[in-house]
Order: sequence, then C-alpha cells, then structure tokens
Amino acid sequence: ARLTDYDATFEDEALCADLSNLASLDAAPLVLGLRRRFEQETTYTRVGPVLMAVNPNRVLPEKPGPHVTDVALAAMRGAVDEGRSQAVVISGESGAGKTVSATKIIEFLISRSSHDTGRKSFERRELAKEELLSRLKASIPALEALGNAGTALNENSSRFGKLVKLTYDGA
Repeated sequence: ARLTDYDATFEDEALCADLSNLASLDAAPLVLGLRRRFEQETTYTRVGPVLMAVNPNRVLPEKPGPHVTDVALAAMRGAVDEGRSQAVVISGESGAGKTVSATKIIEFLISRSSHDTGRKSFERRELAKEELLSRLKASIPALEALGNAGTALNENSSRFGKLVKLTYDGA
C-alpha cells in the first residue's frame, strides 16, 4: 500500500490525534499520521496508551490534544487514587526531547501536589519546583562527564539511561 492510500483516514482530526484508531497499524499509516501531526506543528500524538513526541527542535505553542501532562496526570491518579506505584518510560534517540518531556512531567506533578490553592501554597510549590529542578540540573554535569559523546543531532548525547525517582507523600 502506498502512503496516499491512507489519506481518507485523516479526514477526522480525532483519528489523527490517536493513531490507534486507524484501520491499519502498519508502519506506513503510523508514519504518515506522525508526519501530518508534525506538519500541523503538533508535538504529541497518542497511539493507544503510548504518547509519541516528535521533536520539532524549536519551541511550539501549546495546543489542545494529547500532551505529556496527560501521562503525568494518569500516573498521579494511579498513585493517589489507586495507591499503586507508577512508572513513566521516556525513550527516544538523541535530541528527541526526552529531557524536555521529563521536566514537563516533574513540573506538572509538583504543580498538582497540593490541594490547597492559597498564595502560601502556591509559593511553596514554586519553591519546591525550583529546588527540585535546580538539583536535577546540578547533577547533569557529573553524569555527562561519565558517558557522553557527540552525534550528528546532539553534540553532548548521553550514552546511558537516566532514572529519576520521585516519591509522593500525599502532602
């Protein structure tokens, strides 16, 4: 099948936002769907429970539709409402936006960490967010010294995975 055989599938934007609704989940329609979303300057696309990000290598305006914060919210609900440990796997090649996605998830979780919406609570969350992000950023040079190398896409690409473990005490 040629890519153009799948064009009719994308007349409905809702189908394009979640590619698991396609008639075929072969590589060609999935790639076409991702390409179409990229051309619409849309970073995130769902494929069922998986969120795919196509990094445009530039900052894009936030758009309605699938977003990395949806993943963070689902993880938080699983942890808080169901009392179950959660894991979010962020994977991709060099320059794919893994660090950006992880940072957005952390910021979202911190912003939702308190039910109190008063000014002092907001200030505490902002301070906690800044402290956590500062600590994460401070650890990067030591990690990079141990295993980074240049690639065509990224001059300082990590040669190993990273684990960020967050605990939530309900406060």
